[in-house]
Amino acid sequence: MVIRPTIRQSGLPDRLEDARTWLLARYPNEPSALRNWYLLQAEVFEHVAATDHRHEHEATALASIARQRVEQ
Repeated sequence: MVIRPTIRQSGLPDRLEDARTWLLARYPNEPSALRNWYLLQAEVFEHVAATDHRHEHEATALASIARQRVEQ
């Protein structure tokens, strides 16, 4: 049995376990790009909260943490 990441037309992962891998693959090499990565992180976790109902609360909390990091 092959488990494939769940990514639909949005291009964003639909499950929390896929989101972490997807985001780590996009971690920036430049410190100046970190703010944009946190914005992407918030967007991904908000999408996961809407699509992965078993992890809705955790994904919502992670999106909030990412938004707080953008504001720092």
